[in-house]
Amino acid sequence: MVWFTCTSAILLITLTIMLLVLPVALPPLPPPPPVLMFIPVVILVLLLVLAVLPAGFNGVVVGSDKWWDQAQNAPSIVLTSICR
Repeated sequence: MVWFTCTSAILLITLTIMLLVLPVALPPLPPPPPVLMFIPVVILVLLLVLAVLPAGFNGVVVGSDKWWDQAQNAPSIVLTSICR
């Protein structure tokens, strides 16, 4: 079974060598400005928000069903989804 093509294997090997050699060869860089330090935090918060949001709002109906409320003594807001 072949997992990688020849081109992708060469690309991965070149990237690995660059990651191993360049930090040793280049001089140390100054630290980034403090504002740039918040970029990973913003990305993390965005991903967490996207993780807890529903995939789509097309299948969700929010409304009041008086028959259901009277018959079942349920709350006045009934959430019904197409994907059950």
